[in-house]
Amino acid sequence: MTIKKLESYLLIFMAIVLIANFIIVLPFGAILVTVGLMTLAMIYFLSGMVAYETGKDPGDNNSGKKAFGFDNFVNMVFAVFMIGILFTIQYWPNASFFMNVALIALALSLAVIIFKHANGKPYNAALAKRVAVYLCLGVILAVMPRFTLLDIKYRSQPAYRDALKNSIEHPGDTSLSNKVNRERAKLYK
Repeated sequence: MTIKKLESYLLIFMAIVLIANFIIVLPFGAILVTVGLMTLAMIYFLSGMVAYETGKDPGDNNSGKKAFGFDNFVNMVFAVFMIGILFTIQYWPNASFFMNVALIALALSLAVIIFKHANGKPYNAALAKRVAVYLCLGVILAVMPRFTLLDIKYRSQPAYRDALKNSIEHPGDTSLSNKVNRERAKLYK
């Protein structure tokens, strides 16, 4: 199985898990989301670290050596973006930092791709599409109010949703964490 196929299957799996997790409360849904997005981030990171063969020019002393290129950089940006999505969906601290870094890098990457295309230079069309899609998804997540996903997911469990919001806003308060745990236990009775 190639990396591209693995990435495609994992993206499809993650889309299904995320949609199912927002429609119904999946048992172990948070674990599936975390493991899936971290695996995607790891695939992108490793793809970014893999260097591609350069052209073999007989007069070039660096012929056959590996080179770190633009595609590698963009794959590293995708890794940061997946971590940003994970932090945003799980309401972990510093989510906005990861999303902002990834959005700036994605916007710059898209600008470079557009500039290459405008000047008639070769560019990776599949990469350009992924950058554009991820950039749009990132902008949507960045401009969305903070607890919108929580409101959607727990629309029929307002007591748990409100307890979870309070716990997220005051992470050091153990009484709020205990209240979240009590409300969570009621969900699964």
